[in-house]
Amino acid sequence: MASPGELLVHVRQRLDALTYDDHSQYLLSSLQASPFVQSLSVPTTSTSRRRSTLLGSWLRYVGLTRFYVRLVLLLGTGWLLAMVGIFTFLYALPAAQEDIVLTSTAQVILLLGIYFLGGAVGCLAFGVCADHFGRRPVLLSALSFWLVVNALTAGAWNYSSFVTLRLLAGMGIGGQLALLSTLALEYTPTRTRGRITALTVSMAGLGVLGGVGYGQLACSALGQGGLGWRTAYGVLSAIALLFAAVLYLALEESPKYLASVGRTQEALYVLEKIEAAHGINRQARVTVPTSLYEPLSQRPHVSYERYLESSSDSDSDLDLDLDLRCSGQEEEILRDMRARAASRSN
Repeated sequence: MASPGELLVHVRQRLDALTYDDHSQYLLSSLQASPFVQSLSVPTTSTSRRRSTLLGSWLRYVGLTRFYVRLVLLLGTGWLLAMVGIFTFLYALPAAQEDIVLTSTAQVILLLGIYFLGGAVGCLAFGVCADHFGRRPVLLSALSFWLVVNALTAGAWNYSSFVTLRLLAGMGIGGQLALLSTLALEYTPTRTRGRITALTVSMAGLGVLGGVGYGQLACSALGQGGLGWRTAYGVLSAIALLFAAVLYLALEESPKYLASVGRTQEALYVLEKIEAAHGINRQARVTVPTSLYEPLSQRPHVSYERYLESSSDSDSDLDLDLDLRCSGQEEEILRDMRARAASRSN
């Protein structure tokens, strides 16, 4: 049984190896020698990869694959919805001032500031929970908490309830954004981590535009009274519920988190799904002789006479047989063979 540290190193190696196109590079990068790797079953045939399409080649040229494009869209949608929620409030605020009767500038400032205070608290609270219970379940919990509070915000009846609900909504959005960033970092290879994370967060810009347009459309279409801004929050909660369902079905737990807590089988299962999405069949992959993985006692014996017969044909065969695993008197024979090979080359 591998320790969490060994398993985590193995997960990192296999994720980093996804950036290699060459089969031998992939094998070398994903199967570094360790007690844990040696305990895995060794495949016996060559790597199986899907034929690259024009779009796939272009995506790989910029450092992405189809799997990571889907991941960017999935996690980026969370950022987009978060920004829509923030900027919808800016358009809902004038209507809410009349509906709930905000009488001073200090009340408006408190409504704006309490949301971001809640974001800081939620980021810390949900982050601690994610270290204990996992990234995926806590992300779904934060998203569900946020959409429920948003729906309740549509029914705020006075200023105190409005402030309280804004604080709770900020906590939900803070936890959501923190875990979206964490998953983007933990799912990606080191080589492409920066660009994938940047592309994920950049979808927040689309959320700003969407929030401005959605808030203005909802408030103008339904009027500046209470119906407009309340409906905007209700519809946003329904959209967030749909996104939560998609996230539940499409997103697996972070393999690095699973490795860090010693959940070996689950971590390997998620890794195999990621590799399968890249066209890699790990059960049909090895481009080096399987004898390299055999114990010394089980490796085939090559006699001195057989070596002389093979080396008489060409000097290039010498390098191949110099990799023999020998012990005892055979080591002396091997040194003699190397000396004879050196004298022949001179």
